[in-house]
Amino acid sequence: MYEMNEKEAIILERFTNLLKEAPQMLERQKDLDKFAEEVSKILYSLLIEIIVYSIEKLDDKIKESEDVKENWKNIKRDYRTILMPHAVVVYKRRYYQHKQTGEYAYLVDKFLGIDSYQRLSQHYEEKIKSLFRIHKSFAGVLKELAKASSSTEISAQTIRNKVFKDKKKEEKKQN
Repeated sequence: MYEMNEKEAIILERFTNLLKEAPQMLERQKDLDKFAEEVSKILYSLLIEIIVYSIEKLDDKIKESEDVKENWKNIKRDYRTILMPHAVVVYKRRYYQHKQTGEYAYLVDKFLGIDSYQRLSQHYEEKIKSLFRIHKSFAGVLKELAKASSSTEISAQTIRNKVFKDKKKEEKKQN
């Protein structure tokens, strides 16, 4: 039988509390749209907790693997911030040094395909590229992202860098 740890119990309790309190929330709101918005915010907050928890559990599992124990030295733990649509995800991960080659790496990031200086989730990067194809301007993309999210922390320069980085990749492939 599976035993829940403390973090899992807290997440489950928050979800259970939401289910219990939802009818009273709706009664207080007397407005289905406001109720849905309130529930969505709570669920999205839980989703982020689950994402962070899952990444950190994966990091723990990587640390315990035989390959990592034999070949990598755990140097420190750092925080990583990834911007996602409607959210900012901040998680803790371990930094390693390879015992033979001296290479440094955040193995959980490597496993998840997150580049060294990547600040945006893959989905968010794709959304930016598709918005740029439609709006043809960085300001237009920013305006569209701001409409969709209150937590957008992206500058026009970040959008520009992403769009031109991808253009340079495509040009290299063609040459």
